[in-house]
Amino acid sequence: MEIDEVGKHPYPTTASRQLMAHHERPSTSYGFLDEELQRREADAYVHIGNRFDEDLRYLTRYLGSDNPYAFIYTAETARLLTSALSRHQAEREFAGDHVVTSDEQLAISIEDRVVETLDERSVTEVLIPPSTTIIAARALEAAGMEIETTSAVATRRRQKNHEELACIRSVQKSTHAAMAVAEEILATATHEDGLLIGTDGNLTTESLRRSINATLSAHGVSPADNTVIGAGSHCSDLHFRGDVPIGIDDPVLIDLSPRGPEGYHGDFTRTFVAGSPTEWIREAYDAVADVKDIALASLEPGISASTVHDRVVDAFDARGYESGYVDIGFYHSAGHGIGLRLHEDPHLKAETSLRSGDTVTIEPGLYHPEFGGVRLEDLVTVTDTGYENLSDYPHQLKPRQDIATSPEGSYAG
Repeated sequence: MEIDEVGKHPYPTTASRQLMAHHERPSTSYGFLDEELQRREADAYVHIGNRFDEDLRYLTRYLGSDNPYAFIYTAETARLLTSALSRHQAEREFAGDHVVTSDEQLAISIEDRVVETLDERSVTEVLIPPSTTIIAARALEAAGMEIETTSAVATRRRQKNHEELACIRSVQKSTHAAMAVAEEILATATHEDGLLIGTDGNLTTESLRRSINATLSAHGVSPADNTVIGAGSHCSDLHFRGDVPIGIDDPVLIDLSPRGPEGYHGDFTRTFVAGSPTEWIREAYDAVADVKDIALASLEPGISASTVHDRVVDAFDARGYESGYVDIGFYHSAGHGIGLRLHEDPHLKAETSLRSGDTVTIEPGLYHPEFGGVRLEDLVTVTDTGYENLSDYPHQLKPRQDIATSPEGSYAG
């Protein structure tokens, strides 16, 4: 089998790539893998997946093809096994030490290539992630290797470093710009027979979604099919993606979760009413705004994630709203972690202590099957002393004109 293993020296180093980029590209430090291998008395960590595997992208910083590739870590050395067709991309993007390529036309599986690489290094004890396929696990066992699973990568991914936070901040600014456009469209729309009219005719959730997505794309991020817009009663559907007309007195719930070029997500929600809200929506909005502040004030390192959720539930209960499996009230988590996945650890219902570097949403909401719903969502990162709010955008029920081009400007990105 023709295999080519090269170091990455002829190509830009991680540091030089960062200087050439408009913003810092995230890097990965493998010290935690050294510690895990030593603690578990193992020889190697092996991760086989493809570009849809966020843990693998975190380890490699390589966005390969749909076909599987592999990351192998042994003796403080990180290797990427991929196709020769992807060699230049791999050498450009891989965060580790060596890229190992082979002829794509050779009939040898990625599992066999991993086994050969491990055999060459006399590896017998291997750690693998829980997501490893049965085929890969059996291939390792058939080669005489002892395997155990580890969640070390998923655990490490929780705490974002400053480069990852820079990516998330950049994506979050794009959500602010898109929200400002949406807010202005709602504020400047005329109305006829109770329905909002935009510049191209009736304003619907789909036409508003297209304007939002165009703004996100113009800011260099992908909507990733995550632009959720509900109007009227459809606001009570947490992930509404249909097309319905927007009434002047309808609540309009806009939830934006784009993905940036390095794979990190933003997440941001606001609710507006262009005309006159129902009494239920107006009171719910005030309650949600208050509860969001209570949840934010709870954030500090060491607090249990579930405690933050429980305080949201208690605050709604004190205001007369039910929570849990109910038709009217609050019926989802108070928030979740975010990063390379839109929803990742720590989830705010989990019995886990928040740590500095955890980046989570705070998103209380109230819903009614007839009147619709209200949700307000900020994205924050836990710090050593409390938290930093990455959602520098006000909340008010009435949409504002000229917000997208106003001197308040940071909202426009």
